[in-house]
Amino acid sequence: MSARKAEQAPTPAVGAVAATNEIRDLRALLHTVLDAITLPYGTPNYEARLDDRADWARTMRKALDEDPRDLGWNADWLRSKLDAEEKKARLRHRPTREVLRLRMQMRAANYNPDRPNEVEALACVATIDTDRLKAVLTGRAPLDHRIPRERLAEVLGVREVGR
Repeated sequence: MSARKAEQAPTPAVGAVAATNEIRDLRALLHTVLDAITLPYGTPNYEARLDDRADWARTMRKALDEDPRDLGWNADWLRSKLDAEEKKARLRHRPTREVLRLRMQMRAANYNPDRPNEVEALACVATIDTDRLKAVLTGRAPLDHRIPRERLAEVLGVREVGR
C-alpha cells in the first residue's frame, strides 16, 4: 500500500470504539448474570446460594440505575463475588482424608463411589442409609457415628473404614 493510500484510509471513529467497548461490557455483564442465576440443581445449599446470587444481581442492577456507564465495573464486581462464593463452596465440601480413604477402599472392593447405583448397592448390602453415605462420599457430611463403620468394613473386607 502506498503512503498516499495509507493516509486516505479511513480510521475508526472514537464513538465507534466506545460503542464496541460498551457492547463488549454488555456481553460480559449478561454472561456474568447468567452464571449468577444458573446453578446445577442438586448443588449443595442450592436455594441459599441462588438467593445470594440473585441479591448480588439486584444490587448490581441498582448500581446500574444510578450510573449506567459502569457496565464493565459491575460485571467485574459480580464475577468476583461469584468466584469467591464458588471457591468457598468448593472448600466447604471437600472430602476429608478419611473419606478419601473410604472411597479408595470402596474401589478396591469393586464399588465405584462416583456411581450412584454402586453406592446404593453398597448401602443396601451394609444396611446403612444411602443418602447419608452419598453425603459423606461427596464431602457434604462428616464420616461419623451415623455410618456404622463395622458393618461397612465387613462388607468392604477391611479392618477399619477410612483408616
